[in-house]
Amino acid sequence: GGSTAGIAIGLKLAGLPIRLHGILVCDNKQYFFKHIQDTIDALGLPYKAEDLVVLHDEYRGKAYAVSTDEELLVLQQVAATSAVLADPVYTGKAICGMVDLARRGETFQGSHVLFVHTGGFFGLYDKKEQLSALLPKDTATRLFP
Repeated sequence: GGSTAGIAIGLKLAGLPIRLHGILVCDNKQYFFKHIQDTIDALGLPYKAEDLVVLHDEYRGKAYAVSTDEELLVLQQVAATSAVLADPVYTGKAICGMVDLARRGETFQGSHVLFVHTGGFFGLYDKKEQLSALLPKDTATRLFP
């Protein structure tokens, strides 16, 4: 919520005509809109959170820190094609959401998309067994010795 609030407010203050999309990995839209609005209000700005960001809550997955094989496959594909690693809890679910929205076409059609990677890949270690089963055998030992 804090990253989304800061980026949304920064874009607005800079006068940039960029529509921010936030992909939620926990809680719900109301929780995050309130958090963003509280930040806006604390800064004394005349904006409404709903006007600054589109929130997507359909990518939260099965549960907090629980990954599906499909989510992990997307992360593996992203890593293999871009060398970008992402934890499966936060950034990974957000990447899965962005990839799905891009594949469906209607959200980002005709747009340039910038994904803000907020860090974290240590969660990959917790998924060692689940990830190893999804990777080709010759890479599983190299990635997870």
